[in-house]
Amino acid sequence: MAGIIPEGMTAQSFGRAQDVHPSLYFQEKTLKKIMRWATEYNNFCAILYGVYGEEDGVIISGACRVKKAKRQMGHLFFSGKTWRSIKEQKKEKYPRLDMVGICMVQKKGECRIPTDLLTIAKGYFSEKWQVVLAVDSHSWRCRFYQWDEENLKPAPGYYLVKKQDEDGLSAEDSIQMDQPVSLEKDVTSPPPSESIEKENDVLPEVCPSGPSQHFSSQIPENLVDEVRSYGRRVRLLTALVTVMFVAVLGTGIVLGVRQATLAQPVWVQQAELESRVAHLEDKTQQDDPIDDQIAQLKQQLSDLEGKTGQQEQLIRTLSDQIQQLEKKLSQPSSSGQDVLPDYHTVQPGETLTSISIRYFGTPDKAGYLAAINDLQNPDVVQAGAVLRLSE
Repeated sequence: MAGIIPEGMTAQSFGRAQDVHPSLYFQEKTLKKIMRWATEYNNFCAILYGVYGEEDGVIISGACRVKKAKRQMGHLFFSGKTWRSIKEQKKEKYPRLDMVGICMVQKKGECRIPTDLLTIAKGYFSEKWQVVLAVDSHSWRCRFYQWDEENLKPAPGYYLVKKQDEDGLSAEDSIQMDQPVSLEKDVTSPPPSESIEKENDVLPEVCPSGPSQHFSSQIPENLVDEVRSYGRRVRLLTALVTVMFVAVLGTGIVLGVRQATLAQPVWVQQAELESRVAHLEDKTQQDDPIDDQIAQLKQQLSDLEGKTGQQEQLIRTLSDQIQQLEKKLSQPSSSGQDVLPDYHTVQPGETLTSISIRYFGTPDKAGYLAAINDLQNPDVVQAGAVLRLSE
């Protein structure tokens, strides 16, 4: 059984339910789109999307044209990039539908299902029944196939769908269907006029009120209810996902702004501390040579202070000796002549030089004293020794 499902998801059937198994339904909007493609494009290929009913029925409610399908050696070919684009289209447009089949333009007068369609459909679609739709400007041949081990197993019979007029399918138009035909032998499609006359002979008279009222009783009620419930679930799920997305997005924005506002001073303080620590480390590394220089200068100053003390001591000693000599020079003798003793007892710490300065006023007499006293080493004089001061 083949039929159309309008946009309101109300099923309309045309033909006899026992003609072909399983049942096939088209959404009205989808069927119009496929017919428009067949009229506008001489060579097109489309992927069919839909759902499977409880009784092996298939509802085709979406189609996407494959824009990059190529023909090689007379066969249709899909590249890996084309398959990736098909999967992206499915995620964007029909995320909850199955890939139920494939559709392509076929030459006029041909009645066989093209083998390249079967090759493409094999292994890429659902394991359930697959729809292979070959179309031209006059006839529409729909056939079911199912994957069976290594081959696609066809269902008995096929659908031959025709338009009632050449102006296209309008909202009031209906789809007629021939009796199922066995594919064991090639069947040539009859001319459009003969097919329409044959259909008018087979199909019952259509009520003036429209085909939907005449054939609505032939659609299984469970399938109609399933389609309606599916539409309600899709709309409800879409609304729920939209609300959840908006809520999550708003919450994320609020939390992000709040966290950024609260955390900004901490980041600033941490950055300032790190900058100051780095500056102090650099300054400490730069100050280390200065500290070494200061320590060296302090050591040199200490050394100079020690040397200055020694020099001051020597200066004081020399000053004392100079003062003593000046006193001796300034003291006149009572007889007018210098009084010089004959002998001198050496005191601890005295040397010939100091004795020469004391008695003669000059250190030059040290050699003279050593000579008259037979001293081998004039620098060493034993304390307590008695020295002669003159010959």
